[in-house]
Amino acid sequence: MFSNSSNSEYQCDVRGFSIGTYNLLHPFYAEKYRERVGIDPATLKSNWHERMPALGDIFQRNLLDVYLLQEIGEEMLQDLRPYINEYSIAYFTHPLREAQDGVAVLLRKERFDLVGEQSVPLLGRDTYRGRVYMVATAVWARDLQTGLRVLLVSEHFYDKRVVEPEASLLHFLDEQAESVDAIVWGGDCNNTYNHGAPSGYICAPGRSPTRLTKPADNRAPGRGKKIDWIFCSDRYEPRRSNATQLFVADTKKVVQATGSVPSDHFGEAVLLTPSGDRRLS
Repeated sequence: MFSNSSNSEYQCDVRGFSIGTYNLLHPFYAEKYRERVGIDPATLKSNWHERMPALGDIFQRNLLDVYLLQEIGEEMLQDLRPYINEYSIAYFTHPLREAQDGVAVLLRKERFDLVGEQSVPLLGRDTYRGRVYMVATAVWARDLQTGLRVLLVSEHFYDKRVVEPEASLLHFLDEQAESVDAIVWGGDCNNTYNHGAPSGYICAPGRSPTRLTKPADNRAPGRGKKIDWIFCSDRYEPRRSNATQLFVADTKKVVQATGSVPSDHFGEAVLLTPSGDRRLS
């Protein structure tokens, strides 16, 4: 994706970039599983159009450099476009998922040049064996401030229907490692990683829950488990910053129109600083 003549050197005083991941709760699954944050309590129908402006405001107000999104469909993406017009967008749909939702990577145009994009196939199990059930969205990008060539991936692991999704993604990343300066991936991992990050990758400390546990009081965020993660190769140092913490806090605020938080997941966000640059923003 990158020419061999690219210059990947960077200045040690350049600050890092902010990145957040967020599962938006697709309307189909909100109705199917009667997720209280995603349905009207009277009709049990999706409240997407009530939640959507709040989600858009979160993206627009925080303006993180990168967003990794899960459980987002094409119509949802179109609804959100007025709020994310400062971003280049890469999106792929899960081929066999009932909802026809997908995963997206949003790159702030002022910070990143989108060089290329690709869907990463994740093969199904049982009756779907040998067929691509879900995908991850991979983006090759150039950091306009540092010159670093970065591979960023948004994923949604679902072991119930997919054969070893994490192993499949890690194999893909291993194949790409020599062509880039750094790799960053994350999303809804459906994994608490109690035994640590996957080999070769690091993450910021902290285990604040990102997924509400049923039955949950959606007015009191905090109950649940951490299954949404952002991992990076050692070219970066992941940490928290005021900006990333504000994004996370916004995903925990109650939406006036629905009386609940915007999604059944909370956001996760970190600041990724090139190794050796320890200044915080």
